[in-house]
Amino acid sequence: MNKGALANIDLDAAIARIAAGTLTKTIAAELGVAKQSLRERLIAHPKYKDAIKEQAASLVEDATEECMKDEAVMPVIARARLKLDAAHKWARARDPETWGDKTQVTGTDGKSLQINNISITFVQPEQGRLIEQDDQGQLPE
Repeated sequence: MNKGALANIDLDAAIARIAAGTLTKTIAAELGVAKQSLRERLIAHPKYKDAIKEQAASLVEDATEECMKDEAVMPVIARARLKLDAAHKWARARDPETWGDKTQVTGTDGKSLQINNISITFVQPEQGRLIEQDDQGQLPE
């Protein structure tokens, strides 16, 4: 470790590198400081959260580019796909709103959908006949 190096770090430059896709551990190793100590300093930076989101996008973009290269060698393709999967998982963990699974359904106006009419059909296996609800949701007798 480089004593005193942490106090002399250009935090804005580190934030810019993170946003461009450089990992914190890489920056820490280059500066000769502990990764956790650097991260603690960076977390206090007002642009850190946005930089992490941009980092996720950069990593996914780089992995996607590697997958799309015109190299038909199977081990290279397999490795590129693994990198892309890992990049997506990394992105999802750091920016779930952008990269996470979308489970909420909304209308075109961005508001919740309202369902006005539902039709449910039941099958009675022992008799094999079709039973449908009427408009009031009642089952026939």
